[in-house]
Amino acid sequence: MLNTIKRLHKEQPFGRLTNAAERAKSAQSRLIANAVIYYNAAISSCVLEQKQAASDDETVEILKGISPVAWQHVNLFGRFEFNKRGKVDLAALVKVFDESECWSRVTQENIQED
Repeated sequence: MLNTIKRLHKEQPFGRLTNAAERAKSAQSRLIANAVIYYNAAISSCVLEQKQAASDDETVEILKGISPVAWQHVNLFGRFEFNKRGKVDLAALVKVFDESECWSRVTQENIQED
């Protein structure tokens, strides 16, 4: 798909996009948004299960207020390569949230916002 976008950009003078290029760009944006929302929801679900099993009611309440549509932690200006060989290790990502320091930071940030 990227090759198609590059070709369509080169064909248009002055950087104007054709309808096909606009549709492709829109589809790419939706794909990225859906991927971020999926991973946010998948990680949140795993952490929620973990915290419920540990009877960590304070963290469970915090998690209930977190939206999977958040983007603050995403670097949209980086270069990303996707391939079929690499898989995202959700267990490793979830493990970060098992540390009490993580939740004390989140709690402090919530107190400062109020």
